[in-house]
Amino acid sequence: MNREQIYDFDPMSVEESVVLRFPFDDELVPGVTLTGTPAVTVTQVAGGTTDPTPQDLVADVTDYPANGFVEVAILGRFKSATYEIRVTHPTSNPLLRLCRIGHISVF
Repeated sequence: MNREQIYDFDPMSVEESVVLRFPFDDELVPGVTLTGTPAVTVTQVAGGTTDPTPQDLVADVTDYPANGFVEVAILGRFKSATYEIRVTHPTSNPLLRLCRIGHISVF
């Protein structure tokens, strides 16, 4: 992955809940696996109404280490808001911690 890549997910309705997939397999060299627990942080990066608790956007996090990806279920919260979802994951190599970033807008 280009380290500056940000996944731009399709916009979602405030009434929806959606599952976002964050792949890590492209940076896992042979013998290195995802281990431990992924960390998910959410910040609001744009929008009219300020979301006081953007972390509440996350409904569930499912880790698929054998397949090299993490799924994050999110809930619609504030109309006209754009959120950044950042997923970091430790690996079996103690010097390698991977991160993926996604943006999603709520309408």
